[in-house]
Amino acid sequence: MLFKIINIDKHSDQWLTAEVGLNPEDEIILGHFPGNPVLPGASMIQIMRTVLQQGLNLKLVLNSAANIKFISSILPLVNKSLKFDIQTLRTGASLSVETVLSVDNVKCMKFSGIYQIVLKQ
Repeated sequence: MLFKIINIDKHSDQWLTAEVGLNPEDEIILGHFPGNPVLPGASMIQIMRTVLQQGLNLKLVLNSAANIKFISSILPLVNKSLKFDIQTLRTGASLSVETVLSVDNVKCMKFSGIYQIVLKQ
């Protein structure tokens, strides 16, 4: 398993934070630049979606990503814990999301996008 959600704090209907632990031995990490592993950007986005789904108890599909900035590499052999600060705004079946992903108070990724809320059947 690539990651484990350690904690999600829902501060309000529009703001949550989460701590996520990484497994530095996961094959995704070991295969992404062998000998110098980094957490892939696509994995950061997937972890964020999982945090959102669990924290908000919703099923989400990424509709659009207006802005994604990868600011600093995440080295899973060194950086074993991630922090997500997420602000959301729900409008009907859409969820606007602004996220900052950091490691040890260093910003690693900024994300702005819209998720479609999928109704559970």
